[in-house]
Amino acid sequence: MAKTLDRLEEELLSLSDPDRLYLLEVLLESVSAEADADEGVQRAWIEECRRRYEEIRSGRDELVDHEEVMAELRARFG
Repeated sequence: MAKTLDRLEEELLSLSDPDRLYLLEVLLESVSAEADADEGVQRAWIEECRRRYEEIRSGRDELVDHEEVMAELRARFG
C-alpha cells in the first residue's frame, strides 16, 4: 500500500496549485462529513489551508522537504 500512496502523492503533487487547493477542499469536506464535524470547524480548516497556501505563493513562507525536516529532527532529538 505504501507504494500506491507514494505514486498517488507524486501524481497529486504534479497538479497545479489551484487544482491541489480544490482537491484539498474536497478531501477536507469529505473527512469532515464522515466525522460529522461542525461546519464552522470545516470552514476554519479550509480558510487555514487557503491562508497557508497564500503565504507560500506570495513568498512570505516556504515549504520544507519532509526528508529535510525529519533529518533535522533526528539530528536534534536522536
